[in-house]
Amino acid sequence: DLGLLRHAAGDFARAAELQTAYLRACEISGDERGEGAARQARAYARRDAGDAAGAERDLLQFLAPEGAERRGRELRRERERKTEARLENVRRRNEKGNDGSGDGLLGGTPEDTFDADELELLVAEARGWCALGKMQSARGGAADAALSHEKFFELATVCGDKALEREARVCLGEARAAARQDALMRAVTERAEEPAERLMAWKSDGASFFDV
Repeated sequence: DLGLLRHAAGDFARAAELQTAYLRACEISGDERGEGAARQARAYARRDAGDAAGAERDLLQFLAPEGAERRGRELRRERERKTEARLENVRRRNEKGNDGSGDGLLGGTPEDTFDADELELLVAEARGWCALGKMQSARGGAADAALSHEKFFELATVCGDKALEREARVCLGEARAAARQDALMRAVTERAEEPAERLMAWKSDGASFFDV
């Protein structure tokens, strides 16, 4: 809590130090969920302190499957089971189309309902993927950012927070557009000896630019 207070006060470097101390204490005591919370909080403190590389490392560890295991094995497995069940409901609803016949599918069964702890973990992971995607985008990793925002959107669609889902949809759209633009520019500059001629050929015959 002290680390979070220092972060809120703008003392990001001190906040990162305090979260490191909290992380070590959690590791010693075997507090798996505390480890995840400390690593995520330290990532945000490092990000705001200007240490983008350190923040990205922390988030990758926080979100990695092996890192998730340390945050609570049973909680993680149960949350993943319920998430997959709800994603399947989303897919079934989309297959039904927009005629309203699939509106009752998203809720799932009572067994697939997230409890408070699972929902907290779900939202934390969604926010983690969002932050990671934004950092990757800032350093020019458009393709990596798009993948991270896909994870953000996937988790946001099942947690029941419509505002979060809308935010994730916007972030994903922007990230995918940036990734496509990045791929196009790399194709222009790297995949042909005569980029201008390749671009003109693409415009003249209507073929896929990447096949020219």
